Order: sequence, then C-alpha cells, then structure tokens
Amino acid sequence: MGEYRKVYRKLASLEEVFKILYKIAETRKPRVEEVLVEKALGRVLAENIRAVSPVPPFSRALMDGYAVFSSDTSLAYEDRPVKLKLVNAVKVGEAPPFELKKGECAEIDTGAPVPYPADAVIPVEYTRKTSHTEVEIYRRVAKGENIDLVGSDVAEGEVVAWKGEVVTPQLIGVLISAGVTKVKVYSRPRVTVIPIGNELAEPGIELEYGKIYDSNSFMIAAALKEAGAEVKRFKIVKDSYSEIKSAVNSALKDSDIVVTIGGTSAGLGDLTYRVFSEYKPGIIVHGLKVSPGRPTVIALAGDKILFGLPGFPVSCLNIAKLLLIPLIRILQGASPITIEKEVEAELLSPIRGVVGLIKLVPAVIAEKEGRIYAYPLSTHSGALYTLYASDGFIVVPENAEYLAEGAKVSVKLFSERFKQRVLFAGSHCPLAIHLLEKLKEKYPVKVLIAGSLAGLNLVGKRIADIAGAHLYDPASGEYNIPYVEKYGYSNLVVVRGYLREQGFVYCKNLKVESFTDIIEKNLRFINRNRGSGTRALIEELVKKEAEKHDVKVQEFKNKIRGFEYEVKTHEAVGYLISRGVADVGVAIRYIAEKYNLGFTKISTEIYDFILSKDILNKKIGSELVQMLDPSNLNKIIVHFPGYSVHEDSGKVIYEC
Repeated sequence: MGEYRKVYRKLASLEEVFKILYKIAETRKPRVEEVLVEKALGRVLAENIRAVSPVPPFSRALMDGYAVFSSDTSLAYEDRPVKLKLVNAVKVGEAPPFELKKGECAEIDTGAPVPYPADAVIPVEYTRKTSHTEVEIYRRVAKGENIDLVGSDVAEGEVVAWKGEVVTPQLIGVLISAGVTKVKVYSRPRVTVIPIGNELAEPGIELEYGKIYDSNSFMIAAALKEAGAEVKRFKIVKDSYSEIKSAVNSALKDSDIVVTIGGTSAGLGDLTYRVFSEYKPGIIVHGLKVSPGRPTVIALAGDKILFGLPGFPVSCLNIAKLLLIPLIRILQGASPITIEKEVEAELLSPIRGVVGLIKLVPAVIAEKEGRIYAYPLSTHSGALYTLYASDGFIVVPENAEYLAEGAKVSVKLFSERFKQRVLFAGSHCPLAIHLLEKLKEKYPVKVLIAGSLAGLNLVGKRIADIAGAHLYDPASGEYNIPYVEKYGYSNLVVVRGYLREQGFVYCKNLKVESFTDIIEKNLRFINRNRGSGTRALIEELVKKEAEKHDVKVQEFKNKIRGFEYEVKTHEAVGYLISRGVADVGVAIRYIAEKYNLGFTKISTEIYDFILSKDILNKKIGSELVQMLDPSNLNKIIVHFPGYSVHEDSGKVIYEC
C-alpha cells in the first residue's frame, strides 16, 4: 500500500496557481446564449448593450401642475401673481395635440408629456385656477424645473451596459426602460460536485458512530451557484479508486468543471490524486502553500477542469473562495463581487439636504493616495441609469440642510470596484465610446457621460482619470486648454483628439443654413443644455447673427421658436427631429447620418482627451494615446462619418 501515499514535494503559491487558472480560462471560449432580460439576473453580458429607445422617450412632468414658459413666470410673487391663459390639459399616456404659446399654460399630470416648447412645470400648490381659461402663478420657476428631458437618462443607441457586467436588478430596470427585451449572456459554467469519503452520510438519516453529515458539498454547491455556475451534486462516493473513477467519468460527460471534495490528502486511503493523474494532460497542481488548504489538487482532462478540494470544511471553503470561485467568474467574463460596506468620504460638490428626512444621493467614488472622495450625481427618483452608474449613496443626515464641498460624508457602497477601475467622464461622443470599448476589453474602465465641463471638473478634482471635452473659447479661438487654465487645475495633460463636423441637423425636406432661416421659416428648434460644448457654439452663432441684424441677442433668441427647449445629447437632438417633435437642431454630422437627416456644416470642432498625469504614465494612458495616433486613428475614423484626424492627434499639447 506504500506506493499509494502521495508526498507534496513542490507546493505552489496562490499567485502561481491563479496565473495557471487564468491562462486555462483564457483558452476556453465561453458559450453564448440569448435570454429574456427578465430572466438575465446574475448572468454575465457577452456583448455591449445599446439602448433601443431613449429614456425617457419624451420630456415628462415630474410633478402635477401646469406646463409653462419659465420666462412667463419671472415676475411672479406670492402677493403679485402672474396670470396665464389656460388652453388645454395633458394626461399621462396622451400625446399633447397642441403647441403651447407665450402667455399660455396647460394643466399637466405627473409623468405626462410636456407640450412643445414649454420649458418648465409649475407645481399645482403654487397656482390658483381662477376660471376655466385662467390660472394665477404665485412663484417663479427656472427653465427645466420639474421636467425630465427626453433622453436625459439614456440616449437612443447609447451603451447602457458593458460586456462582462453582471446583470443586477437595477440594470434590468434600465434595460427594459431602454426598450431592450433580450440580451446575449455567457452560458453558466456547468459544474458537478462529488463528495468523497467513507465517513460521509446524507443529511436527514440517523448517524452511525464515526460518520458525519456531508455538509461540504452543499456549501460549495451554494457558493458556486452564487458565483453564477450551473451546479449538480453527485451522490456520496466511497473511498474506492473504481467508484471515484466511475463518478468522475460520469460527471465529465456534461460538465465543464468537476469538483471533488475529500480524498486529496497524503493519507493511505485518499485516492483522488491517483484518479486525476490518469487523465491527460493530467495534474497541474498538487499542494498549496496555504494552511489550512494545503492538500488541493487540480488537473486537466482534455478541455475539462478537475478540482480536488480538501475535506475539512475550513480548508474546503477557503480554497473554494480563493481559487475556485474566481475561476467560475473568469469563465463567465466577470470579476469577483465584493460585499457592501460603509465608508467616510470627502465631498467634492455641495449638497442640499431635506430637513426631517434622510437623503440618499447617488455618487461616484474615487480613492486617491489613501483618501476617498465622493462626487454627487445630479438626479431624481426616476433616473434609473444614474443609480446604476453610481458606486453608492451619500447619506445626508435628516438634520443637515446643506453640506459644503469638503465636508466629510458617509457613503454606503454598492461595491468596492472603484478602487481598481479607471473612470472616464465627459461629453458624449460615438467615436470616444468606440475607443473606450476597446480599452474596456483589457482594463476596468467605467464610463460616465456628464458633459464637457463636468468631465473637466471631475478629472481636475481627481475623481475621474480621463475626461472627454470640446469646450470652445471664443476669445482665443482654442478648445479646452483655456478652460483648464481658467479653473486652475494641475497635474493634468491635454491630449489632442480629433476633429468632428458640427452643423444644423434637420428634416431632409428642409434646407437650413442659419438661425435667420429658422426664424423666417418658423421652424421648431431644439436646443442643447447649458454647460455643453454644443450650447457654447449655439450661443456664439446666435450672438453673431444678432449683431449682423443689429438686434439685441435676447430679442433674436425670442424669435427662435423653441430656443428654450433643451436636451442633453446629440442623440436626443437627432431622435426628436426624426420623430417629428422638432424640425431642426445643432449636432454632429454622425447623428445626421444615423437618423437619415439633412446636414449643413457650421464648423469643425476639436474633441480632446484630458488625462491625469498618473494615468498618462500607465499602460491604459499610453494605449489611448496610441489609438489617437493618426496611423491608427485613420483606420477607425472611416467608419464614423463627419470625423477626421487632426495633425496633432495623439500628441500632448498642454500640461500643467
């Protein structure tokens, strides 16, 4: 019997074994299947998922009240109300059959579409209906107040979930809202768990002396299921070479991984090593530099993996958590999931609280040089994607009316993945998203579409690592650099990106070459939000045309039908024009091509990447710069109409 005793002559470290398992997983091409979104919980996405429709699909009221023009309420006070003509009402689920005019208002329910081109909703509690045709307004409202703009949460065609992400309840809500009904996911690894030991008994029977209940196989099966595996449990197998070999052979027929528990130590009756060694290529690990957990054996049987766990529960669970569970996640393209925890963070932007209520504010979290920072995301209770994109909630105490920038706040984390990731924040751009998709295949990149200025502020305040921006400075005629200097940020570089054409986007039966055309043809214009690079371009054009006609800028704006009607993305502009809600807007040529719209070029703008110096000196930074090099960028740009390479693309043009 002495020849059956196995002595561990070369023990492997956990790092060595993990590298071996990772290489094995890389050679296994995972199966892909398509499932209904509602059945995808816990599954790992096999491709990037794009929104089929915008969220919300129309601009909607966030409160019961009256749709108005904010400018009509500018003189409204409690003791001096403004009177507006009541012309109609909009109910939930109904499309407004009318266009609102200055001096008019329309009664509106929460969630109902806001009639074009109203730009605010006054809550009903600040109004008084004096007749069937008149309403008194007792408070001013700002533009956009109490309105959830079309596509403000998710734009049509925007990537809402990335390949390799685990489907969560929040993500299911986002996908359904965005019109996605089916998703492609990686098939679950098929695992069979085989308990081995003469001492084992099935749960529920009366124990004989010297026997123990088999708890390990149920514990490991549960851990594997939690990790996303499809698990079968084999009946208890005796310490018999022939029985173990028969059980493993049977399990290999319909399993990707066979896990045995017990039979791995150097004892005379433990035979798992002998069984595993007869398969080819055979044993790859036998014995770990871990206590407890040393008697672990791993082998290959063709393209199947054999994993022998120790029989003692602590050893068994330790090794499963350290090696087997990560292997299951890697085979699905996923990463290990961490538990929730609460941390203290430094606030990077002020927050207003609600007296008497605990306020939970979704936030993006970053850790720099041992300090944790929290950047609150502007949102409302209906913004599913913002919740999904956040790392956790800032907990604002019920007695706090205001938390200033720099305040210490408590943050309840969804996970601690922010510690390893690279955060991109900035202006939405289809080409930038494409480049980020490529980087995301190799690096843990998180994408937050926040606008050019917000992106600059996030990277300047060290919460983000990379920003995308196209901020035009009329005084200097330059892009982005004047804004970096204006805000006094340091430790940043500006890498020249590329050129893209901006212009009027309109229905193909029209021809628009100026804002004067829009006024003379009485076309419905759709504007971009303040703080966006495109809005800065629009304001500059309007100013020039007003001066040309010797008209005050505000007077010229008032002549543009719908000028106060704003959306947050190029996608939303194209979408609304293609749906007939508006006639014309300003967006990039790529959007005109995508939605089959007319296009008149206004300018060629520059989209740059602003990086922290730390990221520039890492592999991901150098790879982004390489992608932007003209020799590489030219090959990509052919698929993006309206884009072109700049002579300085990929070069660091500014540092501070």
